[in-house]
Amino acid sequence: MSLELKLNYFENNFKVDKSSNNKIYRFEEFTLDAAHLMLSRNGGEIPLFPKAVETLRALVEQRGKILSKAELMDAIWADSVVEESNLAQYLHILRKTLGNQQNGQPFIETLRRRGYRFNGEVEVIEIRGADPGGNDGTHQVGFRPTSPPPRTVRIERHGNVLAVADWNEPDPETQPVKKPRFVVLGIVVLAALAVLAVVFSYQSSREVVANDAPIDSLAILPFKPLASGGVDDDAFRLGLADALILRLGSSRHLTVRQLGAVKRFDKLEIDAAEVGRKLGTKAVLDGTYQRVGDRVRFNLRLVSAEGGKVLWSGQFDERSSDTFAMQDSIATRVASALASGLSNSSELMLAKRGTSDEEAFRLYQRGRYLWNQRTFDGASRAIRSFEDAIARDPQFARAYAGLADALMFSPSPEGTRMELTEKAREKANQAIRLDPQLAEPHASLGLIAINSDWDFVAGESHLRRAIDLDPNYATAHHWLGDVCLAQSGRFDEALVELHRARDLDPLSPIINADIGKALYLARRYDEAIGQLGYSLELDPSLGIAHMWMALSYLAKSDPEAAKKEAAMTDWGDPFLKQVMAEMINAAGDKKSEARTNLERLLRNADKKTQDNNACAIAYVYSQLGDNERAIEWLEREFANFGVGAVGLKTVPLWDPIRQDPRFQQLLKRIRFS
Repeated sequence: MSLELKLNYFENNFKVDKSSNNKIYRFEEFTLDAAHLMLSRNGGEIPLFPKAVETLRALVEQRGKILSKAELMDAIWADSVVEESNLAQYLHILRKTLGNQQNGQPFIETLRRRGYRFNGEVEVIEIRGADPGGNDGTHQVGFRPTSPPPRTVRIERHGNVLAVADWNEPDPETQPVKKPRFVVLGIVVLAALAVLAVVFSYQSSREVVANDAPIDSLAILPFKPLASGGVDDDAFRLGLADALILRLGSSRHLTVRQLGAVKRFDKLEIDAAEVGRKLGTKAVLDGTYQRVGDRVRFNLRLVSAEGGKVLWSGQFDERSSDTFAMQDSIATRVASALASGLSNSSELMLAKRGTSDEEAFRLYQRGRYLWNQRTFDGASRAIRSFEDAIARDPQFARAYAGLADALMFSPSPEGTRMELTEKAREKANQAIRLDPQLAEPHASLGLIAINSDWDFVAGESHLRRAIDLDPNYATAHHWLGDVCLAQSGRFDEALVELHRARDLDPLSPIINADIGKALYLARRYDEAIGQLGYSLELDPSLGIAHMWMALSYLAKSDPEAAKKEAAMTDWGDPFLKQVMAEMINAAGDKKSEARTNLERLLRNADKKTQDNNACAIAYVYSQLGDNERAIEWLEREFANFGVGAVGLKTVPLWDPIRQDPRFQQLLKRIRFS
């Protein structure tokens, strides 16, 4: 950690003060009971996850001080390894719950690249002694839970026996569980043995259906092992979830959340119904599995997001000798079992992986993960993963589609942008030849048509074809809204598609960022800044969000705020970073300095570097009011088929030269309609 970011107010790492468990904190209309991990407003309990309340407690204890992300995570998950997105999710929940103080300032303040701070006056009441009657002579606080906690079912392991226990107590994670007496333990063990004996006597699957009402939206959680099965558990669980999502996700009558959305809840202490409510689905499929010899037994259930009612349950056995075949088999059987209750459609389309090679599919998944980082390094590494997948299975259509997408985002120094584009087009068409019904390559061709051919008509056609083939393919809705509709000025339609993409993948940083971009293009700058701020809560390192935030501040005539955001943007090219810095100077009160610095940069740059950044150079001259030079560099962008040309109609940076007849002539070279 750099000196700039290091927080020095503690000699050692911050830990939650355990004595705080006997304290009550009051701030404005809120009361935080640390003993019961409860938050109330004006005496009424606010239902929150225990870890969300622990996060609030950690911040309140150190009120007025800045806690880094690492310190907060160390305080809340001291003995666990979890993803940073868990903390972001809890902070988002707390901000929405608490809102602002009476003075208009937020209770929880984010100090970008430094950490978080709780603001506000806090009254602390300490409870001493264990006597609930308060007979130790200290101040007695009459704060009690307003409703009984939910029943919690946990599974414990005693030797080789799984014992199922049911507590009607406060959250067992925050309350010590007493060891049962030997008699009770004996009954539990005997009961568990009897249950296991009956369960494992089945040779085929069994199902229970509690409700046949159609479900039109679904989240599929990665199943959890009853006992650790080895280091491949996560890969196995995520692969199976992805297989199920693929099989159920191609119906236009059923919306299935994509893997990226549900993965964020995988390690959180949150029940299935709550996941459904967070992701806006009517139902959630979750379950457990257990390996016994060469077999794996799955116990699955379909849970209603409203009320947590079990709508369907099923049990399936599969042999574990072939992991890939087992995933395919269980996914197909579960999809078939659920089909009648999940959709009004008489036929539920069941998608296929597209390869029988387990390693090829793993490489494809890795490639998509890297590509979704939306970084230049991620795209380069994704290319290698997709190429390795194709080498293992040359008939794997989805890998060709993934390679096409990665090539379009790659900053590879090998070859020109046009050469990379033509290679991407070739790979997308190869994917369609292998599988004409696959949605991904049609979306890829839509992106290529707009960004490289400047043909919005063809691009929209390809993207809508992808949506026809897979209505739940979030990327197709995303690109239709962002690349096609927003950049052609159809902002209302664009936001509909972008919100549809976000519905399918609610916690995607890039989709949320591009909603902010669409608002920026629509000149709704304050809304854009708010939306981009939310995307940065999901991923503070997302450079594209910082870039659109910088441009939004620039449009609001706040160059200093724009500079701060631009400094946090990964431009992928030191030359481009310097040019964009001069563009911000040109838009402010440093026009002479910007012109001098830009001309120095151009003298020292070779032709290829200049051509690759022609659009950005034109931005600078546009802000300087130098129409001649701006048009000159725009013509170089067109000559090199640069992607910057597609933003001519809507990007506010072109406003100073928009009415120039030469600019209007360039605009006519793009097929918007």
